[in-house]
Amino acid sequence: QTLSSEYMKREASMVKIKGRYYQRKRDIDLALKYLKQSLEMGEKIDFKKLIAITLRVLSITIARYIGDMDLALEYAKKGVAIAKESKNKFTIAQCLVILGEIHRFTGDWERGLKINRECLSIYEELDNKEKRSIVLENIAAIYRDFTEDYDRASEYVEASLAVYTPDVNYIWAGARFYSAITIALKKGDHERAKKHLHSLEQMNSQVKDKWIKGYYHLSKALILKESSRFRDIAKAGKILKRFIAEGVFHYEYTLLALNILCDILLGEFRVTNNLEILNELEPLITHLLSIAEKTQSHWILVETYLFQAKLALLSFDVKKSRRFLTQAQQIAEKYNLNKLALEISSEHKNLIDHLELWEQLKDSEAPLSERFELAQISEQVERMHRARVMIKTQIIEDKVAIHKERKICLVCRGEVLRFSYICECGAMYCESCARAVADLENACWACEMPIDYSKPVKPFKDEMEKIKVEEKAKKNKENNL
Repeated sequence: QTLSSEYMKREASMVKIKGRYYQRKRDIDLALKYLKQSLEMGEKIDFKKLIAITLRVLSITIARYIGDMDLALEYAKKGVAIAKESKNKFTIAQCLVILGEIHRFTGDWERGLKINRECLSIYEELDNKEKRSIVLENIAAIYRDFTEDYDRASEYVEASLAVYTPDVNYIWAGARFYSAITIALKKGDHERAKKHLHSLEQMNSQVKDKWIKGYYHLSKALILKESSRFRDIAKAGKILKRFIAEGVFHYEYTLLALNILCDILLGEFRVTNNLEILNELEPLITHLLSIAEKTQSHWILVETYLFQAKLALLSFDVKKSRRFLTQAQQIAEKYNLNKLALEISSEHKNLIDHLELWEQLKDSEAPLSERFELAQISEQVERMHRARVMIKTQIIEDKVAIHKERKICLVCRGEVLRFSYICECGAMYCESCARAVADLENACWACEMPIDYSKPVKPFKDEMEKIKVEEKAKKNKENNL
């Protein structure tokens, strides 16, 4: 029976290795198949160490490639619990690293920071330099992405570089240099950033690895973007387009590349006043929305719609702008993003308060610089950078069909569970969003048919005229006081 148990352990471990192999090959369906099979085999013989490690790999695979953060978190927590039952410190630390990363992915950075520090103390006790380097870089990334304490972030990433062992794992070494470069740029230390880029360039020339190559090109683009020369910025844009097209990296890095490319195009748009640049932004925004939905990153989804609302104002399309604001508001409220919901409500009020000014800018064909300032485009791009871990507005038939088949609300993009409104065209709305759209304009966003037949449809021009009259009456009242 002992031999049989050892045989089962080897078999289960081999299946897990197969899962890791297909994960690295990005064949996620096969990876999940073998990982779940390994988990079942491990559970049958109560092989706690294997169970914990397999749950760890399942968690990060689901988080990075599927985007189901709830399931990833469930697997990660279970993995830590079983690792602690095994009393193997190295296994406990390995599982804690992933749990900390999942919390970081979901924005719960304080909990992620606490878990990473717990993990760091274990690796220090075990004197494992490579793993210490990884955790130190994780902590540096948390300070970089969620706080403005860039000095602390720099301390941790430099400590990570001081203990890393490139001969053991070049990929992790590449990640360390990439983090060091991003933190140096945050601090405005361009010389240090270039120094680290040189080290990364040498590593890229020595090691023919797609990950090292990816870290190098993304880092180079970040540094070029900070240049005052248009030629360098254009080079950064070309590098980022290739990086996104290759699709080698996790969603987190693709989101960053998309955000930076949007920023570059907007900078060009502001200088040239060339409206065709907005067409280049369209597929990038679509890509951002797709990733946000796949990874269930509701914060990024909200920020993206808010960005689209502001972009719509550049072409004086107030109707589209208000629709995007409505989508952002509904998603923020649905997923308890209370601070964001308040900010969007304020943005909506600000738009209403400035409707007359937008009309004046439109009539006078105001330059884009004035529109940029009023729409606060630059500020929103910066918000999107922070949100990561954004112009196609017409609803097409395929999209309506998908939403109908999966019972997804057309506005908040959440699953419709109970009461809903289904338009004659097939577009589906959850109860909350149906009320919001009815109050806003009472017209289906896909076909313009009424949402509530007991109410009149509100043509947008008529609504704007009504608001203008109300504003004028308000001003007259104030003048008469």
